[in-house]
Amino acid sequence: MDQTTLLLSGLVDVRDRHLRALSGIDEAALVASPAPRQFLNVYRDSVRNRLHWYLSSCWGILDAMAAMGEDGWTDSFLLADLASEATSNFVRLAGPHLELSRYLPPSSRVREDLTYLLFRAGGLSLLSRTHERLVSVVIERGVEWSSRSDEAARSAVAVSVPWLETLTPLRWPFAVHELGHYLLPGGDPVPELIDELQDDHRWGHVERGAFAEILADAVAARYCGPAFAQALAREGYLVVSLGLNRSGRSAAGPESLSVQQPAARDDYISVRRRLELLACPELPMEALPPAWNLGPRGKEAAKEPVPDEVTVEMRDIALGLIDGGSSGLDSTCIGRVAVLMDQPEPVAALTPVPDRGLVERLEMILRNDDSPSEAEAGGLIGLVVQEALTDAQIFSAAWRNEVGKDREAYVSALRIDPDDDEQLSSAITEVATRDTWLAQSLQSAAVHRWLNDCRQLKEDFSAPIRTRSLGE
Repeated sequence: MDQTTLLLSGLVDVRDRHLRALSGIDEAALVASPAPRQFLNVYRDSVRNRLHWYLSSCWGILDAMAAMGEDGWTDSFLLADLASEATSNFVRLAGPHLELSRYLPPSSRVREDLTYLLFRAGGLSLLSRTHERLVSVVIERGVEWSSRSDEAARSAVAVSVPWLETLTPLRWPFAVHELGHYLLPGGDPVPELIDELQDDHRWGHVERGAFAEILADAVAARYCGPAFAQALAREGYLVVSLGLNRSGRSAAGPESLSVQQPAARDDYISVRRRLELLACPELPMEALPPAWNLGPRGKEAAKEPVPDEVTVEMRDIALGLIDGGSSGLDSTCIGRVAVLMDQPEPVAALTPVPDRGLVERLEMILRNDDSPSEAEAGGLIGLVVQEALTDAQIFSAAWRNEVGKDREAYVSALRIDPDDDEQLSSAITEVATRDTWLAQSLQSAAVHRWLNDCRQLKEDFSAPIRTRSLGE
């Protein structure tokens, strides 16, 4: 991964957002009555035309870069033009999204999948009536992620998810970030905790806002692994281009954090500084394209609202609150999952990499028609029993495929002709299939882990009974 390939992956991402919008419109039109169907077809043509002009503009710049040879791929002006095409067309997509979302309600399955993910991330129980009232998912008409607290109960959180993001789990780590603004893992409320820390450290509202972002980032990175940092970098430069309320403050006043927006809060702390604090090995800071302008207020060289030494201290406080910041991911495991998901196919579990000595022992047992010892039997069973993947492993593998391709692969993806029905249909199907397999991987792995937990719980309960029977 380098600056150029990461920037190109962002261009393909904007293409994919248009393709997902077309896919969602097509699905809705199949069941719509005649009048809404006519409206949907008009907007489908509008989105398709926008995609045409976006890709045509990208082609013009890419052709100019190719004409310059390798120097073209390092030309800062042309790279800035490409980034500008991505941001401007993301903004143009926001209008149709606002109008379309009212006619395109998400399925109850998507809402349930998101809610279940948030319960897993928060260490909450679906069987607890108290926990059930803590988290809800609201579908947002805009293209930005946000969250808000229930006025009657500050510990409750409603996570607002853009309609377009219900079509792919790729950026669902943002939902975990939003949860982290209001609940720590286990369900402890965050606002009261920040009140105490603000008093103890004598923070102003800017410092308070910066810490809220750092803590929510730590929660998301702890649960989702490097996928959150990669999603934040990608979303950061796009959301700033929307001209949103970048402070994240509501009309209730400067101290209020009742409305949150994850990638557009430069009045508190820039996306670049947040990424520096996350220190994600899968996303080196030198790989970030300068054209993304992730610094304060969208400027690379602007001054941070809060001094670096203060944000480092805040990061350490946040990590202490969530019991460390490492998600404990094995790069080799993520690589194996990424290969399978790129085929694509759903991946919920992997067979462990076998110990060579154990494999040799198995071969000897088979040759000699021998019987393994009890300890060996357990190890041999482990050669064929798959281990359930975590959400962090699945998200991280998906993002490795998202940003880990070479330059030619991204350029090829941008070369589709949206006026060619066959090419367009093929591209829509490819993106939809990838999204479906990712969603199925997350859900299947969650069920697999739940069954393993139930099996372990049963063994824990039955162990004392077996021990007592032997003693009798």
